[in-house]
Amino acid sequence: YFSIGNFHNNSDTEKIKTTKKRGAKDSYYYIDMVAVEKIVPIQEKTSPKEELPQIDFDLNQTYIFENVVFDSNSTELSEAAKEEILEIFTFLSKSSTTKIEIIGHTDNIGNSDFNQELSENRAKSVAYYLAELGISKDRVVFKGLGKEKPLNTNDSEEGRDKNRRVEFRILKN
Repeated sequence: YFSIGNFHNNSDTEKIKTTKKRGAKDSYYYIDMVAVEKIVPIQEKTSPKEELPQIDFDLNQTYIFENVVFDSNSTELSEAAKEEILEIFTFLSKSSTTKIEIIGHTDNIGNSDFNQELSENRAKSVAYYLAELGISKDRVVFKGLGKEKPLNTNDSEEGRDKNRRVEFRILKN
């Protein structure tokens, strides 16, 4: 099912007067930036525990995702990124008390406020994917550091590519 509309009568709803026939009840909604994506239920996916090697991580050690990298101004996860996140999912699935902190970063292109929000959204995309796989949201925290902690120079495209990254730390066992 697919429903889009404003189902609340409130003063914040923009209204445009239209002519209608007496007694007719019409509504028109103008909606922009809508995406429809297929959601694959978790039970249809193969179990990552069977396919991926068991990896251990040290507590409070910062790790950089190798494949969770982003194009400029993007928060979209690639298939390679999703595969790497599955490894973390496997690790987190071993213990229900293990928590993870996800930290997003940007390069220095753009203003500080924009980069701060972008870095938070990059971390959030990883956190949401872990939740989609089945990790409870209360076990995942995320934050963005914007352009404040670059790994490399921002003077080259290669350096900026490395700075558009996501890191994680295992917080608790």
